[in-house]
Amino acid sequence: MLRDGGSDHLPVAVSGGWQGYTDFRDTAVVLNCTNRPASLVVAVRADASHENSTETRQIARPATATAERAADRWSCDAPAGTRVPPIPVPADSPTPGNATGTCAGIPVPGNGPVGRHRETTAPGNALLETCVLGETKARDEELYWFGAAFGPYAQRLRTADDGSGSYHGDAGTDRHSAWASAACGAGPRALLTANDTEYAAPSRGYLRTALRAFAERAARRHGCTDLKLPS
Repeated sequence: MLRDGGSDHLPVAVSGGWQGYTDFRDTAVVLNCTNRPASLVVAVRADASHENSTETRQIARPATATAERAADRWSCDAPAGTRVPPIPVPADSPTPGNATGTCAGIPVPGNGPVGRHRETTAPGNALLETCVLGETKARDEELYWFGAAFGPYAQRLRTADDGSGSYHGDAGTDRHSAWASAACGAGPRALLTANDTEYAAPSRGYLRTALRAFAERAARRHGCTDLKLPS
């Protein structure tokens, strides 16, 4: 249940004092236990992406209620949030220069046709955050993906054995990705990633530069410290 369900939408925060996210298909809430080194995760998956925020809010409410009951059942002392407020569906923005969320501050490569972006709204307290840079000409493909994962979701990506994660160590690079990490409280280190797609012009130097801009803003937004970047 700690996996991306292939939603049509990017993740956004479940607000109201909860640490959680929804991508309008998967919705999850995490409670960090203060009396033991553990977290409690409640995840709900739908058959398809919800097309409006009302349906998603109706899923988030029982998720938070279940988290509170599960915390009591498993003796997990953790602060709970309040009533889940409305969850707006993020709108696409035409150009990266207009980004105000997770894409804000990420430089655009000079040798590529980047002309649009999609992003997780910020500020927020989402467990997963995403920025996507795409082109507006030719095939209109997505070129670069940037992701921030926190708590158990970061831990899962580091330990995945199903081919979905290869982010070993606190920071590093490979042919198509670069990653960094940061300390966000007592739990697992946050994982900040940058990946290019088959449609992007290969440039490991760009991924490192763009990752730094993305990771520094994400770590600062979530109050994380000890940011480690690939050399």
